Amino acid sequence: MGLLLLSQVSFAQNAYRSNQTGANYAWTTVANWEYFDGSNWQPATTYPVSTDDVITITAGDSITLSTAITIDQVVVDGILAIFNSTQTLADGAGIDMQVNGKLHLGLNGILDGAGSLQINSTGTFSLLLSGARVRTPTVNNGSAVVSNPATTTTYIENSTFTNNGTFTIASGRLTINNGELLNNNVVTVLSTSPDSYIQTSGTTPVGVFTNAVGGVLNKPNTGDFSINRFVNHGLVKGIGNLLMPTTPTNDGSIEPGNSPGILAVPSNFITGKTPTVNLEIVDASGAGTGHDQLQLTGALAPNLSGTVINVTSGPGVPLGSYTVLTSATAFTGAAPTVNVPPGFAYTVNTNDIVVTRTSLLPVTWGDFTGFDEVDRVRLAWSTIQEIESSHFEIEHSTDGRSFTVIGTVAAAGESNIEKRYSFIHTSPSLTATNIYRIKQYDLNGKFSYSPTIYVKLKNSGRPVITATPNPVRNSLQIFATKPNYKMRLTDLNGRTLKTLQIAQGAQYLDVNDLPTGTYYLLFTDGESTFSQKIVKMR
Repeated sequence: MGLLLLSQVSFAQNAYRSNQTGANYAWTTVANWEYFDGSNWQPATTYPVSTDDVITITAGDSITLSTAITIDQVVVDGILAIFNSTQTLADGAGIDMQVNGKLHLGLNGILDGAGSLQINSTGTFSLLLSGARVRTPTVNNGSAVVSNPATTTTYIENSTFTNNGTFTIASGRLTINNGELLNNNVVTVLSTSPDSYIQTSGTTPVGVFTNAVGGVLNKPNTGDFSINRFVNHGLVKGIGNLLMPTTPTNDGSIEPGNSPGILAVPSNFITGKTPTVNLEIVDASGAGTGHDQLQLTGALAPNLSGTVINVTSGPGVPLGSYTVLTSATAFTGAAPTVNVPPGFAYTVNTNDIVVTRTSLLPVTWGDFTGFDEVDRVRLAWSTIQEIESSHFEIEHSTDGRSFTVIGTVAAAGESNIEKRYSFIHTSPSLTATNIYRIKQYDLNGKFSYSPTIYVKLKNSGRPVITATPNPVRNSLQIFATKPNYKMRLTDLNGRTLKTLQIAQGAQYLDVNDLPTGTYYLLFTDGESTFSQKIVKMR
């Protein structure tokens, strides 16, 4: 009875699902489909179209579309490939196509229409080969990739492609025509070919690539890459040479390097803009290996008056000078705002900025890491050496410009061995990227900053694990909506007292033998960790 009720709820009459066998993968091959008659699945007598109910491409099946039809309410759990045809996605109720498997737009494959396309967290969307075009409003919560021969072009047209997942340009060209690529997460440029670029075109509206607040454009490889009509409110990072033929908008951040590295951008990406440039000095091995360097290219004389430059240093940086910014032409206008760590000075010359370490600091920083713990962030850092250190102030920001002190931790004072510290931020942003730095004070009032780190909470798909009652006397009931989590019960000093492999559903943990006091339950699946405080009573 339970299975019959599930079928009745899950499938409406005239729903279709694929049942592809053999070497014929065509959508229009009737033998590749089954339909639901209200009680059971039956061999189809025609292939599905938009007037039918939900159309599911079953996991493990591959279906191709090369004949123009109109579709709606499509769920892709397997593979759907569109090529040499224009498919119309109708605008029905809800999301008109959901991809949990793979959707490929191949040679001259076009997805058109007013319907909406959503790539879910397990889904992959590929623009492959020349002439592939997406013309429907698209939201990517999974992965998307442009991968076609270097001199061929794929298109985003007449619509907005919103990237909340990963978007990779592996090879080839992407043209945004009368539309927008809106990046809220990560766009990665892997291609090193000069024939690979993002081009924009159109009239009203003109195509544009927008890197939103919290978005990251990452270029981890050398070589040139060109972006036309670029709006940056987020972070641009990487190495190589970025070209921008049309004057961009930029009030976001720039971080050269793969920690560290050299990144070249046109001077029009800085001039008249209000960006933040974050630069790191690690050692004295030179630009690109020992410290970051931003290179400004082009004939336009750069005006840095609206630019904020933040310089951070790693442990053990020796005395000496480090050229962190260069320009092909002389600077104009007022000098930028430059923030350097204590023990450093800077000089703005005619066409470069040099940071000099003038003295060694009493505190040597170790590592600094942030951990996503569902709705809070655990910060952990270390020092290698401390001389007359007083305390640490933990600072938080969501825009990289305005920081707020969210806590204070006492320092060791004197130490020649590694000291470790931690702090829990209980109210981070659940949507924006959380930015943290630590301000360390000496007893004489001098201070230095740690490196800056970024933590973005991944709230979707979180398991719900509850432990009740709390406070507890004898036994905890632990209820989990997802399996495969390991639990550790620790005391306030971090010592593990009990462990448990979490299964889905309810199970019990005997705590009768624990002394009265406060404890932590730490849950992990190997990728994410979160915790719950419990109190043991008599």
